[in-house]
Amino acid sequence: MKRKILMILMSFVLVGCGKADVPSFDDANTTDVNGYHTYYNMDKLCAQLERVDKKYDMTDPQDMMNQVDYVFVGTMDQYDKSQIYDNGKIKQSMKITIKKMIKGQLDQQVTIWRDGGSVSASTYANYPKETLLDKGSLEQLPDQIRSTAYVEVVPEAYFRAQQQKDYLFFVKEKENLEVYNDAYGMLEMIDEEHAKNVYTDAKCNISQLKS
Repeated sequence: MKRKILMILMSFVLVGCGKADVPSFDDANTTDVNGYHTYYNMDKLCAQLERVDKKYDMTDPQDMMNQVDYVFVGTMDQYDKSQIYDNGKIKQSMKITIKKMIKGQLDQQVTIWRDGGSVSASTYANYPKETLLDKGSLEQLPDQIRSTAYVEVVPEAYFRAQQQKDYLFFVKEKENLEVYNDAYGMLEMIDEEHAKNVYTDAKCNISQLKS
């Protein structure tokens, strides 16, 4: 009987995002909607996923370069900590090794934040403010499941960056160093001179950017 109840509860967890054994964060985790690659998560441990609509007014690389404090090519070494903010959105920090500065000057090793990320279901359920996700359903899970499962809240133009991969970063210095405009401000390097927006497939020639 206990095993049956546990299986029912686990099925409840799996409804959130998918049924794959492990998350896949390449092209398999996006679906083409109106020409854009919309992010989803097929990890069975993902209890809930919320995509937050955002308005992106300035998306041209040169226009963004004029608005930000730093532009550089860097390697995404590893994900660091995640933080819940506002009404239950999540942002995550990344450790970056800078390979080429294009605008501004920073140390070779930096930590920057980007909108979107995940926290444990237990952490989210205990967040004291109102949230985008349903904390009530998370609170009903047994402690063991709630501590293992996680939730994810991401902006509209989001993709899961890969470790040890190079990206072109557009970064503003606010309270912390923050990626500007989500996937528009973190372009995947194709070669030494070109980068690609993972969300729209639009390409950028780095040598044409003028500070």
